[in-house]
Amino acid sequence: MTTSKRRSPSKALDDALVALARLERSTAPQAFNELLELLNHEIWTVRKRAAAALANQGPAVVEQIKARFLQLSEHQRYWSIRVIARILGAGCLSWLKQLYRSPNPGARGSVISAVSEISGEEATEFLFQTLADDAWPNRYAAAEHLERRGKQILPYLAKGISEGPGDSKYWSLRLLVRVLKHEGFSLLSHAMEQGDQTLRYYAIRALGESDEDWALESLSKALADPSWPNRQIASHILRQKGKQAVGCLMEVLKSSDHDRLFWALRTLGEIGDERVVSPVARLLARTDLDPEVKDWVVDALAGVKTDTCAKRLIEIGADEPALQSRIEEHLKGFGVVALRPLLRYLKSGNSKAREFSILMLKSLGVAGVDQFIADFDKLNPTRAELLIQGLKRMDPRMLEEMLKKGTATVDRLQEIVAGFSAESSADASAVFHSSMLAGLGVSGVHAAAAQQPAPEVTYPVTFNEILGQALDQNASDIHLRVGCAPVFRIQGVLSPTQLPTLSDGQIRSLLKDILSGRQLKAFEKNRELDMGHEMAGVSRFRVNVFSELSGIGVVARVIPSRVPSLTDLSLPPVFQTICSFIDGLVLVTGPTGSGKSTTLAAMIDYINETRDEHILTIEDPVEFRHQKKKALISYRELGKNTRSFSKALRSALREDPDVILVGELRDRTTINLAIRAAETGHLVLGTLHTSTAAETVDRILNVFPAEHQDAIRTSLGSTLKAIICQHLVPSVDRKRVAALEILLVNYAVANLIRESKLNQIDTAIIAGRKDGMISRDEHLAQLARGRYIMPETAMEYAHNKQEMEKLLRRF
Repeated sequence: MTTSKRRSPSKALDDALVALARLERSTAPQAFNELLELLNHEIWTVRKRAAAALANQGPAVVEQIKARFLQLSEHQRYWSIRVIARILGAGCLSWLKQLYRSPNPGARGSVISAVSEISGEEATEFLFQTLADDAWPNRYAAAEHLERRGKQILPYLAKGISEGPGDSKYWSLRLLVRVLKHEGFSLLSHAMEQGDQTLRYYAIRALGESDEDWALESLSKALADPSWPNRQIASHILRQKGKQAVGCLMEVLKSSDHDRLFWALRTLGEIGDERVVSPVARLLARTDLDPEVKDWVVDALAGVKTDTCAKRLIEIGADEPALQSRIEEHLKGFGVVALRPLLRYLKSGNSKAREFSILMLKSLGVAGVDQFIADFDKLNPTRAELLIQGLKRMDPRMLEEMLKKGTATVDRLQEIVAGFSAESSADASAVFHSSMLAGLGVSGVHAAAAQQPAPEVTYPVTFNEILGQALDQNASDIHLRVGCAPVFRIQGVLSPTQLPTLSDGQIRSLLKDILSGRQLKAFEKNRELDMGHEMAGVSRFRVNVFSELSGIGVVARVIPSRVPSLTDLSLPPVFQTICSFIDGLVLVTGPTGSGKSTTLAAMIDYINETRDEHILTIEDPVEFRHQKKKALISYRELGKNTRSFSKALRSALREDPDVILVGELRDRTTINLAIRAAETGHLVLGTLHTSTAAETVDRILNVFPAEHQDAIRTSLGSTLKAIICQHLVPSVDRKRVAALEILLVNYAVANLIRESKLNQIDTAIIAGRKDGMISRDEHLAQLARGRYIMPETAMEYAHNKQEMEKLLRRF
């Protein structure tokens, strides 16, 4: 018995293009059937050309399509509706309106797409009606199609703003800003001044679509809106505009309106632009403002975490005793950034500033601070300044650790700084590494020993041969540890091999085969390394090298050689909806090893197949490499192409991406930048190590200080589009399958996030079943019903075991 192999995408495309070339010239009756079949082809380009060929056959195909419509697949229905719209134009609007009554949001979306092919007032009016569709993707698509119609939609905009239901008002205002820009200012101003709270809210959100000065100025005026939530959303949008908004916000600083001042200062602090330090600080000299404004000034300055701003805060603390405790709390958040200006004020001759600096050094948790200050006082001004300048080049995390342990003596810091002046960069690196070891408590003979690797000893097989054995056994992970034989993870279970045990020297010898000189130096410096490794023509691996008590450890994860599709992973149809989002934040979460990267790769593959866009991936390391389909894909790898996720993400916003994949949202800065990117019109895909949708939102919020969480809740409510939580569970064929929890952020969920009612998210998931949402327990029960997993497995991994029993009995 022979098994047919699936054709490669390139072969499938070549075959389809040959067939299309023949069918586009054919008038034979059979050509209709073949073209109809090609509407279901796996490649978008083929489907599009087949639809064009059918449309060229004229009205004769309309009744043929309608006769077979109910038997067609989802792809075929989508393209068939568009074919009929192209052929009949406005003549098919009545039929399309009947189809639009479908409860299926995907079917309604197909109708909206088809109506976009039809010109005229009736089609435009119908598209305006679909701005009230229950499904957000459909409302977005309708707005996109209307935007392309330009200024002819103005009469409908005025009606939509004044009479439209619910979200229709927002979409009408959004279109007003995007299509008419400043020409629509009078209508927008009327909504801002005369509208109720909801209409003003929609107008403020719509203003966020423009970066022009008139829009920014209007947003700054909205900081005085009578409604607190409206002021908050205006502040949030201005913050996301970043440096563009600084000018209009600094104009607000001239105002005596305390509400506007509060929100302007808060927003400037969140933007964190160093240009605002002096103008904001000058508010302290004004006598027409309430005392609480001084607190707001300090809070705003604290958002600019630079040594220049720390210097200004120290000066304020020295002159304003009433503000010292507030400044003290903020400067603690600066960490070692505040150290350099604090040390300068020890030598400044300003007794008040010196006194406050000593207080702050103690608050920062500097161990042995009294002795440190005494030793620093002994330095002459030149040596003191050299030390202060040199501290800027030190790794802040290591410096902070030394300060806490009390190993950051003045003498030790001088030794480290002296190392930076060595003629050879290699010598400087060695001095720095040695000094850091000593600073962490490893000194003398121990420091020397810590830098001496174990002697290399040859291992019976090479690193690639170990990987080859792992591939032969369908392993997902390979572990190398001192004192153990190599261990493979097979179907989720760790299985020791029959190879000899490894020594530290043997692991070093194996690594020399795959690490470059630069990577070896990076590992010796950081004691850990993430990298990609490829066995040419065989497979790729994600490799992590780390230092542990017994020596060097290595974990390699197998990256499938072929990018899986959504179908390959048996992911539900809602994934296609999620991948069709134009902007927003989509998170795939789960524990380590739960298949997040594989799911994201399948989503990128779908986008690559369906959209002519620029996809930028930022990964550590790059795992899947996609074939050229419709999209342009750029890959950036940590260590090779960028230093951090946050730096790459900040740079990405200037690289014209449509879709951004962030391998991991590791810290506050990266999360903040991801949200900003999503708000500025990009689709951002990212991962977190969380188990449920509610936990994911909570994790994001808790990354930020308490005073920022209200704004972040508002941001998430506006930008978060979906959360997919997955766990791999054992399947009946002794493999593993993903158990999913899927949350789509509709209007109700967005409000739960804004109002911090995260405990109601599980209920929202149940209520959203018709839109494709599903709880993990429900999905486990479906997997058991479909015989993908055993019922016992569903029970084992269920959140609510009593509810799972009911679900299983029902099935």
